[in-house]
Amino acid sequence: MKSGSLALLMLLLIVSGCDSFSQPRNYSECILKNMNNVQSDLGASEIRSSCREKFPEGTEYLYKERALNPIEIGFISGKGGMSTYGNSFNGTLYNGNQNIVVTSVTIRLSDKEDGKETPRDYEVDVKIPPLQTASFSVDVFPSDKTGDFSWGLRAADGFEK
Repeated sequence: MKSGSLALLMLLLIVSGCDSFSQPRNYSECILKNMNNVQSDLGASEIRSSCREKFPEGTEYLYKERALNPIEIGFISGKGGMSTYGNSFNGTLYNGNQNIVVTSVTIRLSDKEDGKETPRDYEVDVKIPPLQTASFSVDVFPSDKTGDFSWGLRAADGFEK
């Protein structure tokens, strides 16, 4: 009797777990999943209302990483410099955006040698919540290690919090 109850319990856990994988993750998936075999406008309207209640308007854009626009990038500032040892550039960035989490930045290091400037872009993964700072480090091409260089922020990605 105990083994039969245990088997039934395991079957219920498996079936209930499988159902959670098929749950819609957003408004569009909710509509697609629930509109099958709907044959009336009233039924379709009820499904739309129910899905919108579960996924309010605007939530489809939350936590979707995207390229930040120039204004949002303008709220990111920082300081950095070449490492004394090794071939790395280290810095600290401040995210002055009030509702954006910065997830990556592209910095440009421009090495100036013999009057010639050689720019190189480096992408750095970071996680900087709104109104906070974070340190970063990136390995750089050895010639970028000369004393005469400049750097700047070229691009950034993130998501709305």
